[in-house]
Amino acid sequence: MRFGGMIDSERLDYTKVLGLSRAYEEAGFGYIGMFDHMVPIYSEDRASVLECWTTLGALARDTSKALLGPLVTCSSYRNPIMVSKMSATMADISGGRHFLGLGLGWYEREFEALQIPMASFKERLDQTTEFIEVLGRLWGEESVAHRGKSYSFKGVSSIEPPRGAPIPLLIGSEMGGSKMLRLVSKFADIANIGWNMDIDLLGKKLEELERLCREEGRDLKKILKSTNFDLLTGADEKEYRTKVAATEEKFRPRFGGMEPYLAKISRGVVGTPEECLEKVDRVKALGVDLIFFQPLDSPHTESVELFAGSLG
Repeated sequence: MRFGGMIDSERLDYTKVLGLSRAYEEAGFGYIGMFDHMVPIYSEDRASVLECWTTLGALARDTSKALLGPLVTCSSYRNPIMVSKMSATMADISGGRHFLGLGLGWYEREFEALQIPMASFKERLDQTTEFIEVLGRLWGEESVAHRGKSYSFKGVSSIEPPRGAPIPLLIGSEMGGSKMLRLVSKFADIANIGWNMDIDLLGKKLEELERLCREEGRDLKKILKSTNFDLLTGADEKEYRTKVAATEEKFRPRFGGMEPYLAKISRGVVGTPEECLEKVDRVKALGVDLIFFQPLDSPHTESVELFAGSLG
């Protein structure tokens, strides 16, 4: 089982982001995924949010081991030309330590703030499919002209990913059922399915992905299967409960109180280290290869360090 760490950059400056990233590397986490949001999710409107891609560029300089990428970039916010060049540049700066995470977008408040129409799920799925197809051409052809439903351009010079290595494409799949998983089965190098998802439902999603891969002529074993969980742990039950109380206050603007907060985190990897490992073992048994953790006590690193230390 591999592990990755998430960075929610709300209310954080770069010094704190770097400290958390280095803690991930020290813990042996092989991936670092950064939220790509323009407005806060968990905080009041005036809370600061670091921009994803420029922060990743700085982390490429200041870290040394983990693969870095957005988790995930919304295809509606940037066009594929911009993303292809940002991603290839990121791969160059980082020495090949880069994955590209892409998704359809889900945060209606953010669409409203940016004054970008939030299309229907089907329209966003079609747009993202075209985005990915164009992306492949921009990384593989000398000059690209394209006229499609969502994007049109001509004579754009490509920027080939450096060092001859393809950039792994992670596709986030939280919604959309078989239609979204079909997109994953066609294009993804890394399938990212769900957040705090029920274990039984996650298993069914993976079974469906396997069926769709067979139909597409792809070997599921060649797709890295990942999922996302909140992480919060204490050395014992008392310490864990203390951390729950402290972190609930941080997330209160989003969830509104202890009861809804507990309902959210109860589906995560939470509790004592033994309880956390038991949950991880259940996820691993489904065939998941990689878990991305969002430590609820970030930018503090205690949960990350305690979990990593429990792995032995």
